[in-house]
Amino acid sequence: MWTKGKCIISIGEDKADGVGIFFRTHDIVIIRRRDIIPGRLLMIDCLYQGDKYRIINVYTAPEARKKTKLFKRLRELLMVGYKVILSGDFNTVTAENDRCSTAPFRLTTQGKHLKLINEEAKLIDTCRSINPFGLEFTR
Repeated sequence: MWTKGKCIISIGEDKADGVGIFFRTHDIVIIRRRDIIPGRLLMIDCLYQGDKYRIINVYTAPEARKKTKLFKRLRELLMVGYKVILSGDFNTVTAENDRCSTAPFRLTTQGKHLKLINEEAKLIDTCRSINPFGLEFTR
């Protein structure tokens, strides 16, 4: 059990579905919580030290149809007038240096969609900013 701060968890219908947002402090005021797609797309609006944030955690299904549905919902959530933190497992490659394969790189429809969403919302990939040339991903 998480005791270091607040935590918000969303569990889906499938046993593999589940996302959470964990804080190392109790000094967070949760304004709104929405399980957009239970276990796959969780959003909270909160206040921390006088600033308002929207925090979104994603666990994208591997199926193209489900990814497309989630990305459409995600785009709507990013259009707010305050700070956004987006994290999660997108199961989608948007750049050649984000994969490890001998096969030629091909940007999928879902990859194009996610890349466009990031550009429109002016999101910064902090991992890529810290490691601009490294292969950095989780398995």
